[in-house]
Amino acid sequence: MAQISITRPPALRNAQSVFVLCAITLLSATFVQKIALPGTGGIFPLNLLIFPAVTTAAFLAGVIEINTTAFIWYAIFALVGTLSAALSSSPHVSALSLGFLVVAQFPLVFRCVQPNISYRRVMKFLSTVGCISA
Repeated sequence: MAQISITRPPALRNAQSVFVLCAITLLSATFVQKIALPGTGGIFPLNLLIFPAVTTAAFLAGVIEINTTAFIWYAIFALVGTLSAALSSSPHVSALSLGFLVVAQFPLVFRCVQPNISYRRVMKFLSTVGCISA
């Protein structure tokens, strides 16, 4: 008797995982950006927790990997921003805003392990979210 496997092939599971990662990031960036983390007095948005958490989970699951070139530029950006904030005598420099920017840009340091995600599917999802929220 033949065995029928109900599990998906690894490439299909990986493509689905990447799509879910993109969807969670897009939905949280769109709909959760004005919701604050509890206990922060409305200062810290929920996205500051969601972006690094989803990115770290995807990295640990092997769905994404570090893009070395992007990481180097990200590190230079963060270093220059920190030095600029530290050396500036202006009272208008916000270390908190720099921290927000560094955390929000963190997911851009990574890239998909398998490039078999459907670009058309992601764009269709993006278009749907845009139409709903407009």
